Amino acid sequence: MDKAILVFGSVAIAGILSMILSRRRAAAPPTNTLHVPEQLELDDFPEARGDWLVVVFSSAKCEICAGIVAELERIARPGLFTREIEVERDHALHDRYRIDAVPTTVIADPDGRVRKSFLGPVDRERMENSLAEAFAADGSGDL
Repeated sequence: MDKAILVFGSVAIAGILSMILSRRRAAAPPTNTLHVPEQLELDDFPEARGDWLVVVFSSAKCEICAGIVAELERIARPGLFTREIEVERDHALHDRYRIDAVPTTVIADPDGRVRKSFLGPVDRERMENSLAEAFAADGSGDL
């Protein structure tokens, strides 16, 4: 009987220690699960054929998005197609490109390849600089 109590006690203590130690293990580091498209389908933007694209995935409820969309109007020029895709109006495109955070801004070349992206706020100067870098890297020069 004493041996049974001793074995039972040992197993109980081992179980308690195991629980304590398992709680002390470091949690897995957080990962960024936000998705940014790598390619835009040109069929989704037929009016942009041959142009660079700046697309802002937004929401009507997003105040930051409104500021970025206002900046879009200021950078628009021939050879550069700009478009806002508001989730409330075009949920299908948000789903197709797996957009899970707004604002998401992408700069894509005339083939639809995303060359630069921004999650969250971005100002006109940063967009202009990113466009200039993308044009230079592509050999497009200035628009």
